[in-house]
Amino acid sequence: MKKSNDMIELEEEEKIAEKDYLGDSLTLPKGISELIEPEQYTIEKDVKLSWDGRQLMARIPLEISDEMEINKNNKGDFRVHFKLVKPAPDSKEEKKVTIQLIKV
Repeated sequence: MKKSNDMIELEEEEKIAEKDYLGDSLTLPKGISELIEPEQYTIEKDVKLSWDGRQLMARIPLEISDEMEINKNNKGDFRVHFKLVKPAPDSKEEKKVTIQLIKV
């Protein structure tokens, strides 16, 4: 039995609707995807720098120091790594400084 044009068009519309629903790849609801692939936990804090005439100082936020287990007894177990990236002379980019806390 031959399919009518209406049946063929209806099947094509169903395929398009199914593709729109699923997208190019299968996407799971956020709650389920977090259980399967948990996202990283990120803490971001802005702190002010202090200057005493000889050195810059910054307070490490309590949440971060707790996670890194930094206290007055083991503060020497950490180093701070600075990285300065200067743009090319003709570039309109700004200087970029990255500061990283490293447990030794």
